[in-house]
Amino acid sequence: MNIRHLLFDVDETLYPSSCALWPMLRERIIQYMVERVGMTRAAAEALRERYLAEYGTTTRGLYLHGQIDIGDYLRYVHDVPINSVLFNDPALQRVLSQIAQPKHLFTNATRTHALNVVQCLGVHDHFERIFSLEDFAYASKPDPRPYEVVLQKLEASGEECLLLEDSLRNLAAGKRFGMTTILVGDQTHNADGVVDFHVARVHDILGVLNDLN
Repeated sequence: MNIRHLLFDVDETLYPSSCALWPMLRERIIQYMVERVGMTRAAAEALRERYLAEYGTTTRGLYLHGQIDIGDYLRYVHDVPINSVLFNDPALQRVLSQIAQPKHLFTNATRTHALNVVQCLGVHDHFERIFSLEDFAYASKPDPRPYEVVLQKLEASGEECLLLEDSLRNLAAGKRFGMTTILVGDQTHNADGVVDFHVARVHDILGVLNDLN
């Protein structure tokens, strides 16, 4: 198999789901909907869940329905102390240094957020490109548009890409483009045909790459 590019999701893929970062971001989303949009907390939580199910991210739903100023929203949501919960990860640095193929970030978050995460982990030098929300006209995985943009910019086919994700829906979308998929995390799944490989932590991918080679 000729894998030319590795595409890494960021949140809860490069770091474990037990990290407090994603709950912090989720709370900021709710706070924005309450403080800026004027919703009750119960209504905000219900709408967040509905938009997540319909659009892949709350951000996409709020944007499409004209409920937010996208710049103000993204600044507000990502205004969290990342360096209080994410730290230098020498083990991940060693793993990434052993992977010869180009590695890229592929995230539904902003470019600034993705860069902040990899800088805290000490792995920013290992990634060649960041494909983020801004590149996709604020579309979000699992919408096809982000995948199309990434493949076009890399001048690659789906079959030449390995996608690492904590989201089954996002992996399923990648699989429709022919990508090889790795589910990252300790969740159980029954997704034959969607998940090619499953690792508990991103640190464990070298064995998968050896099998592919």
